[in-house]
Amino acid sequence: MRKTVISFITLALLLLFTGTGFGQQQVDIYTGYEPKLMDSEKMFDAPVINDTTKPVQGHAYQINSKEVKVDYKPDTIAAVKMKTEPLAKLHRFYLKAGFGNYLTPFI
Repeated sequence: MRKTVISFITLALLLLFTGTGFGQQQVDIYTGYEPKLMDSEKMFDAPVINDTTKPVQGHAYQINSKEVKVDYKPDTIAAVKMKTEPLAKLHRFYLKAGFGNYLTPFI
């Protein structure tokens, strides 16, 4: 019963769609071809953008700089002397050497 209903529906849909939409349409032409030329919108040589904002007017500002003479001399600072820490002794013929990556010498 179920197979017969499905086959009936598919047959009905097949018959419905094959009769419509796939047929040829006939076109009748009574006159010859007459070309029509229409005016085209030409581009300007110098195009302009139509903007809704108003242009800002340029202002000429001047800065009048004046020198103000100031007589200021900072106090001098005396040199610092270290009393508690002794200086390290200098060694004679001290050499620091070695090799780094790819035998790069460090002298």
